[in-house]
Amino acid sequence: MTRKFAWWGLSFLLGLILFAADWGKSFLPFTIAAAASGVLLYISVRKYRVYILSVTVCVLIGLVFGKIYTLRIYEPIMSYDGKNVVLDGYITDFSYTGSDVCRITVKGRINGGRKTSVTYFAENDDFDYYQYVTVTGRVSAISDTLKFDSQSYNRPRGVFLEGDSTPEVEIKEGCRSRFMRSVMKFRDHVSEFIRDNTGEREGAFLTAMLCGDKTELDDVTKTMLYRSGIGHLFAVSGTHLSVIAMFFGIIINRLFSSKRIRFLLIEAVIVVFIAFAGFSPSVIRAGIMMSAVQCSGIFRRRADTLNSLGICAAAMCAFNPYLVRSASFSMSLAAAFAAGAVGPALNRSLNVRRFAGLPRAFVSVTVVLFVTLPLAAVYFTEVSVISPVTNLFAIPFCTLALTLVTAAVLTGGGAVSVCILKAAGAVAGFVIRLAQKLAGLSFAAVPSCRFAIIMIFSAAAAAGIVYAVVYKKFRVYAVTTLLVYCGIYASVTFASFADRNTVYAAVFPGKRSCAAVVYQNSQAFVIDLNSKGEYASAVQRFASYNGIKRIAGVFIESGVDYSKSVYELSLVPQAEAYYSDSGISGSSAFPAGTSADLLNFTVTEADGGYAVSAYGNVLELFEDKIIINGNEYETAGQDSQILFSFGGK
Repeated sequence: MTRKFAWWGLSFLLGLILFAADWGKSFLPFTIAAAASGVLLYISVRKYRVYILSVTVCVLIGLVFGKIYTLRIYEPIMSYDGKNVVLDGYITDFSYTGSDVCRITVKGRINGGRKTSVTYFAENDDFDYYQYVTVTGRVSAISDTLKFDSQSYNRPRGVFLEGDSTPEVEIKEGCRSRFMRSVMKFRDHVSEFIRDNTGEREGAFLTAMLCGDKTELDDVTKTMLYRSGIGHLFAVSGTHLSVIAMFFGIIINRLFSSKRIRFLLIEAVIVVFIAFAGFSPSVIRAGIMMSAVQCSGIFRRRADTLNSLGICAAAMCAFNPYLVRSASFSMSLAAAFAAGAVGPALNRSLNVRRFAGLPRAFVSVTVVLFVTLPLAAVYFTEVSVISPVTNLFAIPFCTLALTLVTAAVLTGGGAVSVCILKAAGAVAGFVIRLAQKLAGLSFAAVPSCRFAIIMIFSAAAAAGIVYAVVYKKFRVYAVTTLLVYCGIYASVTFASFADRNTVYAAVFPGKRSCAAVVYQNSQAFVIDLNSKGEYASAVQRFASYNGIKRIAGVFIESGVDYSKSVYELSLVPQAEAYYSDSGISGSSAFPAGTSADLLNFTVTEADGGYAVSAYGNVLELFEDKIIINGNEYETAGQDSQILFSFGGK
């Protein structure tokens, strides 16, 4: 049996994916189906019985392991939901959110028993990394909200509970890990050094690329970078680790001749950088694969991408099977599979001879897009389809910027470092401007609401790859790629055209406030009723998911200055106008009884709300309810987005 680790590890991963698809609710049906399929194939196909048996057993192990983890780890932790507990542990991460409040993540034992991590919003204090603390307060299960999909983000990270309110935090003497504290403090120092010596956006971009810390990037810049197809650079992975290893490798190779000493020192660099990057799944995956390559040289074995991926899948998910639902883990694994296995194999099969450099690069970048396309549609609100072209131009510049910023950090922070950093900032600024131009193209991204279309053409791309490999013709692959692109654009355009007349209103309700997006086809406007921009990020996600290309205006009822600034930092595309009862700078006065003709709508300020008229239909929006053609619907207290249709032409 060849590539044992690939078959075992990836089959184990498949079992975990089946389990985590609905968090274990379909465990029994999936287990029976997997076992029955394995038995049937084992009886029917004699030639590959060893493979069939191995895959079936490993898939079942993955399913059972997920179930055991849920029963033995997850459910006992969730039994503390809604209870007052005492958590003895240490701070693994913290960040100041403003208003004298700090968000901390504490890992420790609840009431002296079960070990877990809990997030709290504590009063601003002198917190430090890996500091021992005792936290007392009520905890609850983390859930997705309109503002942020907190459960979807935290559960794969092994964080299941959060503090309900400001808890009582007792800081103790001592430190859990002085090494990790030093690494994290050095990371903060590096981030500050980069931002202080470059522009605001350039510094945030370089910090995100080197450290994986996107907190300083504004939402508009992040949206543009992801839409243009280079947002993956913020997931610290193989490229970043290769640049770091290259720098230290040059020094180590000059100082030491022993292969074993070189190996140990490079491994130490890999471990430190993984810690420096915050132990994100993508950098851990890259570290394991790079370590596998290093080991192959020491033990005189040939490195294999598929075996390395199998080892990664098993090693990383053995500690937390829910990790398979992490976008960072899934996308990183899929991209590594495409770039390290599918792309090279396809290039060898196609046997490109003339102008080999460009066709090979074309194959590599398009294969990564095709393999990750379905996952991107699942995890994100839109899928960049111009990423192959963008990456051909942008990745060399991003690699240069990463190399320069690494050199600046390693040269000690003096005048030379500042000069190098200025150069890195200039390169980063060029990449940001390029992304801004490309993200503005109407065909740059496909909204994830067209998921069925994306899946159909992903299957078509897979079929084209197989056909091209069988017949060993690059021309077949190139034509298939062109047809897939044309098919995606044509289908999305047709779907938008068929639905162009219907008018929708998406409401984001709160207890005493709400926001709404009224849209038709790809054009919309926003109404903010006392939320003060609270749902601006949710509005942006909704706009991206539904392919809204124009936001004609934002109507703001209260907190105009602050609300306007929040929307300006969140919306892509930017709103063309702002309306309020007080005409502040950059907004139009909109006193009671005033009407505005916007797109195909007439918007009128009503008592405590707004009335929207379109094609003989009237929608009245208030803080706690919505009235459509006289029919009233309560919205206050709802914990999810509400979508209404109120007619069309």
